[in-house]
Amino acid sequence: MARLIFIVKNIGMTFFFFRLRSLIKSKINDGEMEQVITIKKQEWTESGNMEKVETRVTLGEYDEDFLWSWGKSNGLTMSFIIGLHYWKGYTTPLVISSIMAINSFREFQLYRVHIKGETEEDEPALKRPWVNQNDFYEQWMEQAGKANWNTATTLEDTSKKVSTKSLKAKQKSGALNEKKAK
Repeated sequence: MARLIFIVKNIGMTFFFFRLRSLIKSKINDGEMEQVITIKKQEWTESGNMEKVETRVTLGEYDEDFLWSWGKSNGLTMSFIIGLHYWKGYTTPLVISSIMAINSFREFQLYRVHIKGETEEDEPALKRPWVNQNDFYEQWMEQAGKANWNTATTLEDTSKKVSTKSLKAKQKSGALNEKKAK
C-alpha cells in the first residue's frame, strides 16, 4: 500500500511539474511575465570564493528557475527515499514523504500564483523574489559568515600580538647574530 501511495504521489508531482511549466511558458509567450526584478544569486569569484551578486531577471525567467530548482529537489528526495526503501526495505519514508508533499503543495508559491491565481495584492508573501524561510543552509551560511567575521577579527588581533612578539624575537636573534659575528 505504501508503494502505491508513493507512486501515485510521484506521478501527481510529475504531472504538476509539467502543468506548471506549460502555464509559465504560455504566460511568457503571451508577454505577461516581462516585468524585471532584481535577485541576489551566489556566484563564484575569480579568487575562488562565493559571493552574492545582484542580477536582473524577468518574472518568467525567475519562475522557470524556481520551478527547475523545485523539480531537482524533489527528484533528489525521491531517489533517496527509493534507495532507502530498496536497500533497507523501509516503507515508512514512502508514506511520510507523500503526506509531507501533499501538505507543502498548498503553500508552494508557483501553485498559488499560476494555478490558484493569487496575486501580490492578495498575499504580500507572493511578491517576487520569494524568500525561502525553510532554507536552513542559507540561514546557516549567514550565521557562519557572521561567526567567521567575529573569528577573523579575533584572529587579526591575535596575529598582531604574534607578529609583535615575533618581531621582538627576530630583533633579539638579529642582535645575537651580530654579537656572534663580531
